[in-house]
Amino acid sequence: MTDHNLEKYGKSIPHSVWPADWLRKAERDAADSLGITLYELMLRAG
Repeated sequence: MTDHNLEKYGKSIPHSVWPADWLRKAERDAADSLGITLYELMLRAG
């Protein structure tokens, strides 16, 4: 896999890839800890 930004700019921003299952659980846990729905969490996230 080629990093096109690296070719174009000579630098690349490091990033992490999170598994979808982990992210869904993290979102649910965050909403539950705040006592809100996932919909409300996404509204707050913008």
